[in-house]
Amino acid sequence: MSKKFKFSKIVYLTDTNAFGNTYFAKYFEWQGMAREEFFKQIAGGYSEMLTSGVKYITISASVNFKKESFLFNKIGITVEPKRISLTTVELLFTFTNEETNEVLAIGKQKIGFSNIDNVVIPIPRELLEGAKKYLDKVELKNVEKVIGKLSS
Repeated sequence: MSKKFKFSKIVYLTDTNAFGNTYFAKYFEWQGMAREEFFKQIAGGYSEMLTSGVKYITISASVNFKKESFLFNKIGITVEPKRISLTTVELLFTFTNEETNEVLAIGKQKIGFSNIDNVVIPIPRELLEGAKKYLDKVELKNVEKVIGKLSS
């Protein structure tokens, strides 16, 4: 069984709208925060990778809302890497209210990578290696193939 990566966020006043619920765009912001923390945790030299010129690019992003969240709710965001190819990875986000365990939203991002000259590059090996413990058997087998391509 694969391990789950979890990021927590508390809803503050700045996250809400005039009606008192969380403003919808905050979920995209939180996806970005959870994504960055995930990459930082799985790749020991993540900061160095970014300063060396590796860029990650959001190709697509979506959020499907299920329930509202409100001021001071504690939100748990799980991140699951899926559909990994040589140059892209899809990240699935599940937003839950940690007090009620209700699913609030499901999000997706497709991420690609480029160098400083905006030329598409393979996913950095450090990210692939670090992501292994968060993959199911099918994705793990797929990542091993991708790593094999990087080695050849």
